[in-house]
Amino acid sequence: RLAERKELEPLVARCVASLPEPGAALLDLGWHALATERLPAALAMVPKVRRAVPDREETALFEAAVLRAQGNVEAAVRLLASFVATHPDALEARRAWAHALAAAGRRPDAIGVLDEGLKRLRAAPLLVGRAAVFVDMHDLSAAKAALDEVKTSGRPALRGEAGALRAAVLLAGRDVAGALAAVDEGLKASPGSVVALRAKARCLELSGKPADAIARLDEAIARRPGWAALYADRGAVHLRARQRKEARKALGEAKKRDATDPAVALLLGALAEEDADWSVAEKLYRGILRADPDHLDARRMLAGVVLLLGRLDQADQEAATVLDRDPKDPVAWFVRGRVAYRQERWDDALAHFD
Repeated sequence: RLAERKELEPLVARCVASLPEPGAALLDLGWHALATERLPAALAMVPKVRRAVPDREETALFEAAVLRAQGNVEAAVRLLASFVATHPDALEARRAWAHALAAAGRRPDAIGVLDEGLKRLRAAPLLVGRAAVFVDMHDLSAAKAALDEVKTSGRPALRGEAGALRAAVLLAGRDVAGALAAVDEGLKASPGSVVALRAKARCLELSGKPADAIARLDEAIARRPGWAALYADRGAVHLRARQRKEARKALGEAKKRDATDPAVALLLGALAEEDADWSVAEKLYRGILRADPDHLDARRMLAGVVLLLGRLDQADQEAATVLDRDPKDPVAWFVRGRVAYRQERWDDALAHFD
């Protein structure tokens, strides 16, 4: 349907006019409006969908997606929590609830929601959702355990997502070849999986193929043009390739779609560092950490900036916090080594650099 957007909308409109109970067609029309970045049209569909298909999981998922598109994550959390309270076996609603909690920086709560569902049923959607939250928390062993339990079960789209998560775990261990193989398995199961295309782009960039990475991201954007993270990823590839003009353009598109996305703020901070505007970079990183104190990438970047600003003890403290979560983080060890070097603690410096 997304491949034929121009033809879809008139068709669905005719279905809505002809069906006595047009709930499914209304939902299709609403999701189509979201996919084509027409938020007012999607918002107008919410009361119609509520009337046509009340108290249904599909309705709750659609309304929560509209709320998140408006930037109202907490309202989406409340709506999904209320639905799952009365429908405890609604797997997709529970998964969406956990995803919204993670987006709000409440990752332990997200794991609790998923674990409660897994006590009722060891279902693939919940296990994949659990793995996604653990990847976000940098708890790679827990993520791998969940993915190992999933194996190859679940619908094709879920297997595509699982392949992307396996790739993320392998990339964290610097296994680029293994990550490529994992994401290719996911794309074999679900060739149109946007999350798998996004993961493939990251693998290609790390393989030294930035042009191919951009091509995969463009393919993903064509399938899901409203997802800010895809534009942020595109900006990141351009930034690392020293294409600053293209990076700014991509980040502008990402910010237009989701001004609250921490990935966008993180990359804008990196651009500020390129311009040697350390105070702006620090402000952006601290803004991310105020909303989500566990955001490891923002804390790592902050450690580097405050080092450049000459606040050595603070840089050392921020880097140590990163290492508490990820003892193998090379950037954090480098920052601690630089601090020790500048404080003439030679033995500590050598140990940290090693």
